Amino acid sequence: MSYITRWKEETPKNTIAKIKNFLKEHDIEVEEVNKTNSKGCYALTLILKDTNLFVNGKGTTLEYATASAYGEFMERISTLVLFRYNHKGLTTKDEGPIYINEELFFTSEEYYSNDVLRVVSDYNISYEEALAVQEYFTSFNEKLVVEELTHLVTGEKKLFPMSMTDILYGTNGMSYGNTLDEAKVQALSEVFERYANREIVKRRLTPPIIENIEELLNPQLYSLIQEIQGEELTFKIMDAGIGLELPVICVLFEHIPSNKYYVKFGAHFDINIAVERCFTELFQGRNINDLGFLKEKVYVDDLSWQETNLESILHNGDGYYPLELFKEDEHSYPKKQWGNISSNSEGVKVFEALLNSLSKKVYFKDYSHHGHHVVRYLVEGISEIHIRIDQKIAWQINIVKIVAKLKRLTTLTVVELRSVISFIESSSSREDVTLIPYFRHPIKLGSRYRYFNLILLRFVLAVKEKDREKALIEAEKYGSLLNKNENIEASLKSILQFMEQPLSEEKYNSLIEVITIKIFKFNELEEEDFCQKGECYCNGIARNYKKIKGILKGE
Repeated sequence: MSYITRWKEETPKNTIAKIKNFLKEHDIEVEEVNKTNSKGCYALTLILKDTNLFVNGKGTTLEYATASAYGEFMERISTLVLFRYNHKGLTTKDEGPIYINEELFFTSEEYYSNDVLRVVSDYNISYEEALAVQEYFTSFNEKLVVEELTHLVTGEKKLFPMSMTDILYGTNGMSYGNTLDEAKVQALSEVFERYANREIVKRRLTPPIIENIEELLNPQLYSLIQEIQGEELTFKIMDAGIGLELPVICVLFEHIPSNKYYVKFGAHFDINIAVERCFTELFQGRNINDLGFLKEKVYVDDLSWQETNLESILHNGDGYYPLELFKEDEHSYPKKQWGNISSNSEGVKVFEALLNSLSKKVYFKDYSHHGHHVVRYLVEGISEIHIRIDQKIAWQINIVKIVAKLKRLTTLTVVELRSVISFIESSSSREDVTLIPYFRHPIKLGSRYRYFNLILLRFVLAVKEKDREKALIEAEKYGSLLNKNENIEASLKSILQFMEQPLSEEKYNSLIEVITIKIFKFNELEEEDFCQKGECYCNGIARNYKKIKGILKGE
């Protein structure tokens, strides 16, 4: 194997065929959409039919991008992660999307008497906190669901609250492969990539530029990236090994006319694969002729901003980098010596030894089934994707409270509604962003609920406060949006007309009911038959989940 095969144990054609045959055999349907090609960097999206659940794939050919998407899909359904963020209405352990088996349901007493992950980055996680976070993913909150992982060196078992691992580690260190070793290499590469990224930002490091990159890269890859580089868009390939021999590359893309930039990281024992991943990640779903995603060369000297920015980078790869990254005349550590690893199995040995040198708390789980290999590495202190553990847990618990408050929007007091609005403001980048994440249903594109946003909540607050001027401001804001519902817009104008005349307390209460029940129809979201009305994906998700969980249980 070599870069030409991308160190895959099967051709992309065979990988795609194998996974498609598995899905067809078990009556699982997916749709391939959004295929793009930006200067030889391909991407596409794979959607589970009758749901809004999707994964993305990327590669330097359409075939590799397709294989990448199908592999990620198998990873997400094999671990059930695909459903845990999107299937919140279930209420029993037998239906709940984080159900594993009976003995892994813990009471408070069992939580504190067993070897369970209770401390992350010096933060002590209480049973009540873990259970409250679990309620965000599923309505089941009678007991805490924990998952068993194995210590990589000692073989000892440790239990992890699944709600906590989901929010603090995400899918970092989780991967699919044609073989077990291939899956392990991919998962370990991901852990190293994010760790190096985190340390370079936190410690404001200056990575050394690899000057002789042409000598190190395969001619085919070098030719591809040279096509991307031009007079306006240039790039520097940097060693992101942070002095620990991590197999990580950082590519700094710079747009000369605007003086803007973007940064991507990639990791693998083959420098070609590490570099390639930086380029395919950058142009995944993006057009090289539309560079609106580039960043200004600014870095705010504020700890809270820096922590939020770093978490954005670790979570979705988007954020700002310290200005030290742009220094050309110095570097913070020596370049890595890229070795000559000849196979995935050898790569696993080298990578696991390296990981064990970084942390003594490396845990592993093999989710493989039906000849498909999926693994997960969880490394305490290394693979977390959140920095402020206490704030993340508090935020997650507050979401559950906000969801509960929105259910009774009609009767919320002014103080309560202000607290709801304040929380959503602090969690949203724009006031026109949909409120769907705060509903208990994954809403379809054509539904009126997709047009609900912070502006409409502020309109309700203004009416509750009997402040027509504020209500008018919010109504005009809503009317200026491109993404709006015309019926709702017309209703806001009618409400404003009513507010022109003196109204009794009783009339104002009736007006609130008209807004929230007749116009917004928030009450319908809680009706038992809402999922039968065709405005959400709940039934499709539940049907697919039940089918996939049955496959994993061998039914």
